[in-house]
Amino acid sequence: MEDITNPTVELWCRKYAPTSFKKGDWLGNEDIRANFEYKKQHEYINMAFVGEPGLGKSLAADIIAKRDFPGNWRVWNMSMKAGIDLIEKSVMDFCQSGCINGSSRKLAIFQEADGISKAAQKALRVPMEDFAVKIVVFITCNYGSKVIDALHSRGGTMYFRLASIKDLQAFGKKIIVGEGLDITPEQLAGIVRQARGKFRNVANLIQAWTTGKKVHYVSRTSLKGKIANFIKMLKAEKFDKMVEEIETMLGEMDDRSVCLAIT
Repeated sequence: MEDITNPTVELWCRKYAPTSFKKGDWLGNEDIRANFEYKKQHEYINMAFVGEPGLGKSLAADIIAKRDFPGNWRVWNMSMKAGIDLIEKSVMDFCQSGCINGSSRKLAIFQEADGISKAAQKALRVPMEDFAVKIVVFITCNYGSKVIDALHSRGGTMYFRLASIKDLQAFGKKIIVGEGLDITPEQLAGIVRQARGKFRNVANLIQAWTTGKKVHYVSRTSLKGKIANFIKMLKAEKFDKMVEEIETMLGEMDDRSVCLAIT
């Protein structure tokens, strides 16, 4: 029997994500890029990365972990309302274990830390204080106000901002070139507007609207006109004419194209 199982699709937001803080690789939040480009392991302090989802908080922490703490880092996703038990067991076990690869410090990353209980946040102060020399703590959160002051005061805070149109377009062009896509500047401009300042959205929109190598472009104005025309034909009961119009539209798109309405 033929195996019709679909292969796993590689997300372009991950495929084209930066792997370093080098200029041109990391786009947007230039102050953050510059701060981390040449930082060394012994220079890090506890940090809170704050900003909307999709702005690169977890990505920045991941780059730092792999570059500066190889084999000496761990991530906990706190979005499931993690409690004190996790801090007292899993986190403390990590803090008490030794370092490898000649390292003298370890990195503990808590993603979506604004999702954990206040009691668990207070418990997190213990490893931050008791292992301050050995452990660096990064927390990422969408809302800094939901993280207790006691955690903020034990480190620094960096705010991740929405990307500029220029940087979003540069990222989109990187994907277009990398995938060999047939996307016009007008189409890319529309995608960037819909992305609302987030690189992740640019990648997802391009990938979602792309089949094979082509995107069939229909402007919003043109699309509104076609819909209005269909409504007129429907009211006049010109069903054969409607079928002809639909067949014409379908004929304009080959089997590797999709319709993209630009807002």
